[in-house]
Amino acid sequence: MKKFFITIFIVLQCFLFNGYLFAGKYYNSYDSIGNRRERKESFLEKDGVLECIVFLGFPSIIGFVFLIFYLRKKKIKDYCEKNYFIYEDYPISLTGPSESFDILTFGDSSHFSNGMYKQKGDIEINIVEYTTYKGLSKTGRRKSSYNYTLCQLYKKNVQFPAFSIREENAIFDFLGSMIGGQDIDFIEDKRFSDTFVLQGDCESEIRQFFGNKVRNSFTKYHKRGYYYEGKGSGFLLYVKGHVGINKKVEMLNTALRIFNDISSTGFVSSNLPKEEYRNPKYY
Repeated sequence: MKKFFITIFIVLQCFLFNGYLFAGKYYNSYDSIGNRRERKESFLEKDGVLECIVFLGFPSIIGFVFLIFYLRKKKIKDYCEKNYFIYEDYPISLTGPSESFDILTFGDSSHFSNGMYKQKGDIEINIVEYTTYKGLSKTGRRKSSYNYTLCQLYKKNVQFPAFSIREENAIFDFLGSMIGGQDIDFIEDKRFSDTFVLQGDCESEIRQFFGNKVRNSFTKYHKRGYYYEGKGSGFLLYVKGHVGINKKVEMLNTALRIFNDISSTGFVSSNLPKEEYRNPKYY
């Protein structure tokens, strides 16, 4: 459907542009070169061809952008309806543990959009689009915005140490290690350590939690551009940008595979505070 509307849009723009060229050339084809240029200008002023292009071209571009957003949101809503997700345009927050993941503390202000919620057995699933703003200009306007898509899984009676995982950049992370940047490596698992940067508050608990099964799960199911966080009873997978429903389904499938592996370790933290559960706001 999207390809169809893109084709219609391109054809319309070509029609307007070629119509302008043809009309100008046809009207002036009987005069000399000097008269042709003069009469072409009067033709544009009289009949408003340029104005037609401006007032039809720009609105069609704006309308096309809104159409893309509408079709994208419709696909998300259709998926939610078919797969028993609860949809909300602008969720106030995620459900699950009350403590915030690190990504949610980035920036000066933020909001969620296109929220998808589902209870699957004893696992709560939240998929949302997250926009955060950082910095203010002298006039009070926001300087920079950052977009992410979050897939959070939450399960009671499961504990994770506070950790974050991202892909390793050999050059920048080597330079970072020279000035004290954290990267918890495992000598016995070079593949995992060369692929990821693992960070967290309590290294001893992270090493205890990241046994062979957990490390192998991340290595096996990881896809390029994925970021992960764990904290309390919640697990988060996110990517940069607001992605479409197909990418969200891919993220969910990956998150569920990893979550099922890492939630069965029986890990118990001695440093976690008592967790306050946040009731699902979608009800």
